[in-house]
Amino acid sequence: MHFHPLLPFLALLLVSVLVSVVGCLPMPPPTRRLRQSDPNQYERLYRAYLQPLNLYHRSPSINAPITSAHSNRGILNRQYTELLLSYHTAYIHPLTADRLNPVLLRMTDLTNRDEGRPPSLGDQREFSPLFPFFYSLLPLTVLFLGFWIGGFVGLFEEATREAKEELQIPLHPENIKAQHDYPLRQLLTKYTRLLGMLENPAHLERLTGLLGVEDKTRFEEALEVLAAERELLDVAVRKYAQTFPNFDVAA
Repeated sequence: MHFHPLLPFLALLLVSVLVSVVGCLPMPPPTRRLRQSDPNQYERLYRAYLQPLNLYHRSPSINAPITSAHSNRGILNRQYTELLLSYHTAYIHPLTADRLNPVLLRMTDLTNRDEGRPPSLGDQREFSPLFPFFYSLLPLTVLFLGFWIGGFVGLFEEATREAKEELQIPLHPENIKAQHDYPLRQLLTKYTRLLGMLENPAHLERLTGLLGVEDKTRFEEALEVLAAERELLDVAVRKYAQTFPNFDVAA
């Protein structure tokens, strides 16, 4: 049996062409990109943060009437969307970040005092029963009255009360895609500032150094809730929240 003298050359040429063609084929996108907004990924993260706090529920008590901005069934006008955000419990309110102002002001006051006027135990712990009254009357008043009617831990716990509701309803996996970018970013910015101040050992000493075991436990439990909301807000802003006011009407 005889082979044509050009056969080895032709075979080598064919292999070279195949390698060249395969090398030019586009690679599939990495799996990470396809899953960056995977709701199951958020569900796992959500459960991991809320179960240790005894706040996890499989379904929210209230569902957002607008569930996603990824359909093409019409766009709400700005006024209606603003009303929905402001008055429906399933959404984070556009001004909700303001509820952290009292505790932030108190923290700033206590950490910036000079050595001749150190924080007292009352500054760190006491919580006046007048605070809920003034807050319900006009939330803005706490910007001024918070210095005199609320101790740090008391104000910290008051901020936690609303955080628990936000964790269980607006930030629930079933409602997360319905949230608007603006209020979430505002709240995330305030949380980043608040928790950043607590990372400074000198600040932490001025805010909690005189507390007893029971009060420190109150503080630590509240801190866990706020830290959990901060982490979920960060994920929501990066992957799920939609830009105001472009929100599509769900079926």
